[in-house]
Amino acid sequence: MTSSAADELSEALTRLQGERETILGEIATIERDLGEKHESLSDVNEKIEALRKTLAVLRPDLVRDLERPAAPEDEDELSEQTPVESPTAADFSELPRQTAVLGILAGATEAMHYQEIAEIAGAPASSVSPNLSHLKYRDLVETTDPGTYQLAPVLPLESEQEANEALRAVATAIVDDRQWDILEAVFEMDERLPFVGFEHFRRNRLANVTGVRWANDRLTHALMKELLSRELIEVYHTDNPRNPEFPTAAIRLTAEGLDEIEE
Repeated sequence: MTSSAADELSEALTRLQGERETILGEIATIERDLGEKHESLSDVNEKIEALRKTLAVLRPDLVRDLERPAAPEDEDELSEQTPVESPTAADFSELPRQTAVLGILAGATEAMHYQEIAEIAGAPASSVSPNLSHLKYRDLVETTDPGTYQLAPVLPLESEQEANEALRAVATAIVDDRQWDILEAVFEMDERLPFVGFEHFRRNRLANVTGVRWANDRLTHALMKELLSRELIEVYHTDNPRNPEFPTAAIRLTAEGLDEIEE
């Protein structure tokens, strides 16, 4: 190969590497922008939830009216709606049934029909209904529409602790079942992007990776906490391109986490 040909190849390689870095930078910017949008959305959702809980105490009938979805205006609109995917259940067979039911409701973004709860729990609906009735009798859960349940908006301290323990048990079961998938997702993003934002991963990727698209912030936080307690991921801080004064919290696999996905 002549010297001029080698020079041309070297220039082409340098140009392509530059283009790759530009594309990676653009992807990282998009990821950060999405993360910020979801942070704003989460803040609004938290305010809505706080107001909803207050309103639920004052006017529970009004809350039900506000949360009831509007009926389609015509048959065409109904036919064009996207079918809802069935939730993919993790393995909750090792948990007491009532713990699983309570933990699922504590970690759900919205009220659930008892058949959906049964599907997520991987249990017959006939075995879930009595547990829901018992939880309702104890004022831990409440019904919105017939057959639909949610965690009670206001709980005494002891009941709140019970709900939190059930939530942690559900989070542990999910990580037990989907640990490899979560770690692989973190690894893949870390290879592709300058860094993996903690909040971006928690809010935008974790529910899809684990198959729990019904998960609320409480559950996704519990999932991340479980991963950290197992020392499979670690948190570090990196420069924030948008706000250099406030570094961004990012995550990466630990040596133990890398070992898990390489096995």
